[in-house]
Amino acid sequence: MQVSHYPQNLPNNANMVYPQLIEAIKSTDTLVEGSMDSDVALIWSVLWSGKMSENKKVWDHYRNQGKPVIVIEVGGLVRNKTWKLGINGVNRDADFAVETVALAKALMLQQTGAAMVAQAQAVPELVLSLIR
Repeated sequence: MQVSHYPQNLPNNANMVYPQLIEAIKSTDTLVEGSMDSDVALIWSVLWSGKMSENKKVWDHYRNQGKPVIVIEVGGLVRNKTWKLGINGVNRDADFAVETVALAKALMLQQTGAAMVAQAQAVPELVLSLIR
C-alpha cells in the first residue's frame, strides 16, 4: 500500500511522535511525500489553521475519492505523552475511558490469579515443613 504524508504541514511538537510513526509505516508499506494519488493519506490533525491549513486540501481530496485519511491528533490521556491515531478522524468519538477500565480490570484479575496460585503453592510447602 502506498501512504502519502505531508511533513511540511506538521506542527512544532510533531517531532515527539512523528519519526517513530514514519519508521513503522516504512517497515510495512511504501511511503511517499506529498502525493495526491496514493492509497492513503497521512495528515497531522484536522485543525485547519496555521501550518496545518494545507491538510484541509489533502483531507477533501482523499475523502472525495473515498480513500482513507490517517489523522494524527495530539492529546488523549496526557498531552505530549500519550498520542492517539484515528482513521478519518474517528478517534474524536473514541471512548478511551472504557478501554482503560477494561485494561485495569484485566490487570487486576491477572494479579489476583497470580497471588492465588502463589498461595496455593505455599500451603503444601508449609504443611510439609510442619511435618518435618
